[in-house]
Parts: sequence; C-alpha cells; structure tokens
Amino acid sequence: MTKPRGPRLVRSAKRAPANRRASTRARLASALERCAAGERDLLALLLVERLTPAEAAEALGISTRSLRRAFAAVMAELEAALRTGATGGARRARVRSSVTAEYLRRAS
Repeated sequence: MTKPRGPRLVRSAKRAPANRRASTRARLASALERCAAGERDLLALLLVERLTPAEAAEALGISTRSLRRAFAAVMAELEAALRTGATGGARRARVRSSVTAEYLRRAS
C-alpha cells in the first residue's frame, strides 16, 4: 500500500463530531468554489490524480516553480478558510493574478 502524498487539511476529521465535520466540509467547499479554475485544476492534478509537480506543471503548461508557488498559496488559503471560515487578502490576490494569468496565457 502506498503512502498518500500531499498535506492533509484536517487531521482529526474522523474523530470530530458529525456536525463539526459537516461544517468543515462546507467551509472547504466554499473556499474551493472561490478558487480560480486554474487553481482547482492544479489541486485536482496534484491531490486527486496524484501527479508529480513536474508532471502537473507540464500538463498545465507552467513552470514547476510557478506550480509550487501557486500550490503553496492555494493550500495556505484553504487552511485559513478551515481555521477561520474566511478567505482572501492582498497577498492572495497578487499570487492568484500572476499564476492565473500565466496559466490562462499558456492554456489559450
């Protein structure tokens, strides 16, 4: 059996009461809805499809460095949303605009 790659957002979700798990799922779903399409693609390739960063960067047509930066920013945003129920900030807007712009430029 292979060990799953990538960070776990909620380590104690199985031990949490059902209402808390539902609230966590709702906050996560809401945060994912606010992500740009390119960011959701990035998460799907890395966490669902389990591609390596190099493979995911190639599939998205961006550099591995840009992919790692975008992944770190998106994960920080999702973790913050789970902690506080909120998202956003000036730093996120800067990272999102630069990475999304590069992704969209290469995707078209």
